Amino acid sequence: MKLYHEKLGLAAFVLALLGVLTAGLLVIPALICAILSKQAAEQAGLPRDGFATAGVVISGCVLAMWGLLLLTGSVVVLGMGLNVHAPELTMENLRWIILGGGTLAFCLVAAMTGRRLAGAKRMRRLAGRR
Repeated sequence: MKLYHEKLGLAAFVLALLGVLTAGLLVIPALICAILSKQAAEQAGLPRDGFATAGVVISGCVLAMWGLLLLTGSVVVLGMGLNVHAPELTMENLRWIILGGGTLAFCLVAAMTGRRLAGAKRMRRLAGRR
C-alpha cells in the first residue's frame, strides 16, 4: 500500500508540472491522482505525501489562472462586443465584494481546520491514545 500511495503522489506532481507546460491540459488528472494518493495514505495510516500536496497546489494555481483568464476575457468580450458597460465600483459595491470574499475565506478555513482536526483525532486513535 505504501508504494501505491507514493507512486500516485509522484504521478500527481509530474502531471501538475506537465499541466503547467501544456496550459492546464493535465491539471484535472493531477488533482484526481493527488486526492487518491491522500486517501490511500489516510486509509493506510501513513503520513501524507508531499508530492500529492505539491500537485494539488500547482493544479490549484493553474485552475485559478484559467478562471481569472476566462473571467477577464468574458468581461472584455461582453464590454466590447455587446456594448455593455461595467457597473461603477462604489463603496457600497466594494463592501459587498469584501464581505463575500471574507465569508468565502472563512468557510474555506473552517472546512480545512475541521478536516485537519478530524485527521489528528484519527491518528491519535490509531496510535492507541484518545
